[in-house]
Amino acid sequence: MPEDDYGTWSPGRVEELSDGVIAIAITLLVLEIGIPTIEETSSDHELWSRLRDLWPSYVGFLISFITIALFWMIHHRLFHRLNRVNHQLIVANMALLIVVVFLPFPTAVLAEHLNHDGERAATIFYSGCLLVGVMIFSFLWHVAKDENGHLLKESVSRVEIAILDRRIRRSVVLYGVAFALSFLIPLLCLALLAALCVYYLLAPHALPKTQ
Repeated sequence: MPEDDYGTWSPGRVEELSDGVIAIAITLLVLEIGIPTIEETSSDHELWSRLRDLWPSYVGFLISFITIALFWMIHHRLFHRLNRVNHQLIVANMALLIVVVFLPFPTAVLAEHLNHDGERAATIFYSGCLLVGVMIFSFLWHVAKDENGHLLKESVSRVEIAILDRRIRRSVVLYGVAFALSFLIPLLCLALLAALCVYYLLAPHALPKTQ
């Protein structure tokens, strides 16, 4: 793709690639939920019992699904503010996609060890991956807004940039708190992560607005 005077490109293809990767990752999450087999369930009662015992998988699936969906929402809204992208922003975006694609793995680890030995380590691993994703998002926005104004659309005001800065920093802090809690009280960490999912879904003002 031809470069312009600033060594930048249209963000369209980057966003299309990101949408495809996110769609695949969010679909793979359900594959981590084990299906009760006929050998394990010889009656309706045993099947219901087995399905009930899978609650850690449901918890991990819901938190991860909503988190990836929120990543997609914020990603779309941030890219809607971009007039072009450069190499550094593309690299940051690829790093974010690595976390998104990787997320089904820590989700499966969490589901396997939640309420069993290894619960703390699994929760630290899981919440740490989410924190890394949020931090990469923060860096992606930092690159977008600090490239001498060449990447953002002219319609993006300084006031709007300041609001986005504040909201993204707050997200990093909240997910950092959840990560810290994973070392102390794993279930409280997961409760906070679930609460953040509900908050961001039900409080759209906390996310960047679509222009």
